[in-house]
Amino acid sequence: MTEELFEKVLSLQVSVQIIKHISSGLYRSPASALKELLSNSYDADAKKVVVEFHFLYDEESKPSLQKIVVNDDGSGMDLDKLVYAFTHIGGSMKELDEEKKTKEMNREVIGRLGIGMLSVASACRSFTVKTKKIGEDKEYRAEISLIFFDDIRELKESMDKFSIGNVKITSTKGQLDRSYTIVEITDFKPPFLANILENIDKSYFYNTPVKKTSEDDMNIYFANFVE
Repeated sequence: MTEELFEKVLSLQVSVQIIKHISSGLYRSPASALKELLSNSYDADAKKVVVEFHFLYDEESKPSLQKIVVNDDGSGMDLDKLVYAFTHIGGSMKELDEEKKTKEMNREVIGRLGIGMLSVASACRSFTVKTKKIGEDKEYRAEISLIFFDDIRELKESMDKFSIGNVKITSTKGQLDRSYTIVEITDFKPPFLANILENIDKSYFYNTPVKKTSEDDMNIYFANFVE
């Protein structure tokens, strides 16, 4: 059994403006929430992204969504970049790497570091991120709890930042020649869950491979699935 090592715990501090942006309803549909995660995969030079919807069915064949998994083969993150992602919510890869294009495939950077991760904040109460950078011997696992996100009704204009939860980071031994990021979304909130189940046929759309070369292409791809 692989030994799990504790790395650190972070308080998820987010600016009031970012929280209101996330909670405005923009990310409540499945497609719009996942769009930001796919943008992060694109910026990580991923060649392949797989989005999985895991359902269970009761005796009457009624579906229950257990989890959504977004798995990419991009560059992944080391501990410093993972910590940065959750301590600079709303920042960009440009600010982190001081570059406007990705390192390997020279793509125009389109995502905002952290926003992609938190695009699911209106959808669930918790999620996990597993990530590994090639050449490193550790896989990092971040367990994100959004226990305070629903307290946004207490926000005041005078506030600078607000805590919406915490992040626990652990690590295990990984393969040197692999890189990836896997986001697993569980503990769904009722409005998001209802949207999935009411449009279950459309959910199968995600089984189609995504070919994306620009932000415009992504907007067109999701056009029929964003209200």
